[in-house]
Amino acid sequence: MKKTILIFLLFISVLNVFAQDGIIKGNIIDGNTAEELIGVTVVIDGTTNGGVTDVFGNYQINAAPGEYDLIISYVSYKTKRVERVVVEAGNTLTVDMTMVEDIMQLEEIVVSAEAINNNEIALLKLQKKALAVQDGISAAEMQRIGVTNSAESMKQVTGASVEGGKYVVIRGLGDRYSLTQMNGVTMPSTDPYRNASSMDLIPSSMVDNIVTTKTFTPDQPGNFTGGNVNVETKSLPDQFYLTFGVGVTYNTNSSFQNQFITDPISGKTDFFGYDDGSRDVPALWQNEENLETLSNPSIYIRARNPDERFDEERMLFDEASRQISSLMVPGLKNSTLDNRYALGLGNRKDLPNGGILGYNVGLRLSRNWDYFDNYQVGIYEYSTDPEATSLNTNLDIRGPRGEETTNIGGLASFAYQFNTRNEISADYFYNHDGAKTASSLEGKWPGAISGTHDFFSRNISFTERTLHNVQMRGKHQLNLMNESQLNWLVGYVNSSQYEPDIRIFANDRNTTGYNLNKAEYDMPFHFWRTLNDNQINAKIDITTPLPNSENRIKYGLSFSGKNRDFNELRFQLANTGAVEADDQFLSFREANGNYEAFFNPDSNVGILGNPGEGFNGRNQYVLGNYYLNVSRPDNQYTGFEMVGAAYVMAVLDLGKNWKSIFGARVESTNFEVESANPNNEIGKINKIDVLPSLTAIKAITDNTNLRLSASRTIARPNMRELAPFSSVDLIGGYFYLGNPNLKRTLIDNFDIRYEIFPGAGELIALSGFYKNFHDPIVRVLNPIASGGQVSFENSHNAKLGGIELEYRKSVGEFFKFGGNFTYTHSEVDLSEREIAARENVLAGTGIDVQTTRPFQAQSPFLLNLVFTYSNPKTDFESTIYVNMFGRRLSDNGFGSAPDVYEVYGSNGFPTPTLNWTFSKRFGERIETTVRFLNILNPVMEKNQEFNNSYYTTQALKEGTGVMVGLKYNVFGQ
Repeated sequence: MKKTILIFLLFISVLNVFAQDGIIKGNIIDGNTAEELIGVTVVIDGTTNGGVTDVFGNYQINAAPGEYDLIISYVSYKTKRVERVVVEAGNTLTVDMTMVEDIMQLEEIVVSAEAINNNEIALLKLQKKALAVQDGISAAEMQRIGVTNSAESMKQVTGASVEGGKYVVIRGLGDRYSLTQMNGVTMPSTDPYRNASSMDLIPSSMVDNIVTTKTFTPDQPGNFTGGNVNVETKSLPDQFYLTFGVGVTYNTNSSFQNQFITDPISGKTDFFGYDDGSRDVPALWQNEENLETLSNPSIYIRARNPDERFDEERMLFDEASRQISSLMVPGLKNSTLDNRYALGLGNRKDLPNGGILGYNVGLRLSRNWDYFDNYQVGIYEYSTDPEATSLNTNLDIRGPRGEETTNIGGLASFAYQFNTRNEISADYFYNHDGAKTASSLEGKWPGAISGTHDFFSRNISFTERTLHNVQMRGKHQLNLMNESQLNWLVGYVNSSQYEPDIRIFANDRNTTGYNLNKAEYDMPFHFWRTLNDNQINAKIDITTPLPNSENRIKYGLSFSGKNRDFNELRFQLANTGAVEADDQFLSFREANGNYEAFFNPDSNVGILGNPGEGFNGRNQYVLGNYYLNVSRPDNQYTGFEMVGAAYVMAVLDLGKNWKSIFGARVESTNFEVESANPNNEIGKINKIDVLPSLTAIKAITDNTNLRLSASRTIARPNMRELAPFSSVDLIGGYFYLGNPNLKRTLIDNFDIRYEIFPGAGELIALSGFYKNFHDPIVRVLNPIASGGQVSFENSHNAKLGGIELEYRKSVGEFFKFGGNFTYTHSEVDLSEREIAARENVLAGTGIDVQTTRPFQAQSPFLLNLVFTYSNPKTDFESTIYVNMFGRRLSDNGFGSAPDVYEVYGSNGFPTPTLNWTFSKRFGERIETTVRFLNILNPVMEKNQEFNNSYYTTQALKEGTGVMVGLKYNVFGQ
């Protein structure tokens, strides 16, 4: 042991020897075109120590501690001298520069160096020179605010909100209208109900920055309208580093909760978010022939018949039913603190041939508990009395709900720079998320159950989401076609969602006891669902400068192909043929709330007694509970999506500081979804779309831009929406049904933005946007269905518009303020069928019939405020973060009732989310963080408004948290 410690200390000492040098790095661009300059020479004055910018315009110089002057030179550009560059041991100094063409052969320019230690400045520089309207958030900002994943990070981006803690909504448009990419590769969804990717799968610790592009240019995918969110993972390090991090969080709701409700099945690997097989489909149910036999509702007739011809079927009837889990009621356990662990490792190596080899490796594990002791679900509808002043209660149930989540992630990136003109890189990203969820709700369901019975609904699930993302990229400066630049990318993505043994169990109770009433609601269910997507991506982009000008043409090709398999098995409890009078069989009424005895596979399931042992000595086997295969071919589907694209665009200098970017993208969509039921219609889309784009940028001053943009984009349905697949996750909740006749949507986009960059890290921006939708895809509730049936349809038309305001300002030496505000208004036409149904329901009530509604998850306003105190002299930082959004549409109203809206707050009045973070560095090695999370702890409420009253359809409080974190830098960053 002592030898191990000695070796480790020696290793650290050696690393520190190499750590005595400092690093000067930066990015150099053309001051007029904002393009990266390749081959710029940067040297320390009076020495031969220097570097040359690569294909990204980046350079790096290792230097001993001291004060230096830099000489920056490039053919046909004015030489620049940067004075008083102070290098400290083990530290990295960033010196970014712009260069101006030396048309008049002027003398060199002399400036003083400015250290840029915050990626926020680099991100604003990127935003300033971008061809499209962009907003984003840097890794430094994520750390300052205290977020743990990319979904939380997006809440601070102007015009962005997050739905369900996972899905990003940009400018009031989510799901199909927003796109998520990782390093330029489109990420698929792990949720069969969604087009959008789950951004909570991407830990913020593995991210360099997140850039959201809000206007379309032809070099981007055509299927985004709200925003194209590109997550850039960690780039090449400046030097060797090795870091460890640990954090724990106490939450007032969920920590040390000794009544934490959970899945009673506890596998050996649940702790890590992986099912160990404890929830797998039982062996006898994996055989197709057995499934066919067990799908016959009359199997019980042959199973109880003593004729030896039915021995084999009777054995299957008995053993298969006993293999199904009997744990239908949530269990209880003790919860602990939320905790997370992280490891980072990276290095770069200068090779003898002038090349550079570098890598980053990151690993992360986190475990979180969420508990709500009074989770509420409700459905309300209009009264049949036209003079009623309140809504009728269709469903009102509440009770505890718990979710235990484990997230494991890893990132490995490698890059090889042959020389300053050629670089290739490879990345592998892995993330696995395992969530155990359970709820036990009770209340009333007058919409389905006659009388005044108490209703109980229980849900138990285990969900695994896995993402593998492999990609290779290259950037090359060519010695032909006027020094054209070639970028290429190939990628493979596999995403999956596995839901083993979802258990849904409902019953009611009246004055006579407990009931299972299959005439009014479903008998207990077991579900197994598997989704698997495989996607390949490839693209090539070429940028060719035009001779003797700053103009250029960009053109390229791209291809994306995805295959999906979705399977669902449903096994349902039955006891037809079981006789309550048989002593061996314990009926649900006789069990009187003893659920363990009722579901017991050893004493109350399958064949319970021999012929003659049952009631009245019948010559039949005595039956107990058993399970039937009620899987539907409609709920198993396969699909493929192939999108090919070609584009061309030009960037032209129009004179008088005007720049124009125009061109078009042609996208071919071949989309097909087919269910396992051959009688169902196949969902198909086969279209070729031309998507034009025109952008004009006026550089009013060196720090002020005016941007104008017009474009056409598209939106496609997802495979789940095209498949005739019906599903329900809560007895008493909505059924979701696909529509194979959906069409893709065309959108016309118009944008204007005025932006000022007063100083480093500062911004003032005002944007306006308007969008017109042709055949928008919307989620609708069938107003005439007997239950709550949700489907997907193309509406005739929709429109959306709004304004955005962003302000970032440094105040004095230590203070920073940032804020953004977004106002959005949208209208989506209701279908003629829904309007007619509402007119019928509301006839004579005097209530106006609405003919439009907003886009789902579109808030009327979004507000973010960030106040930061940062003192580099004491290495102390404190940040207050405020986020608030207006009441937004969640679901359509049941039976033509008022729609359901979501808000953090009570009675429709928004309440902000407030977080406060403190961090302190101790030397170069230790960083501590304390975060106070969700300080105001507002209720998350979904409600319907009628006659100036609010009716709650869902409510929960997330709890206030205190997080304590420690990061130890063994060496480096």
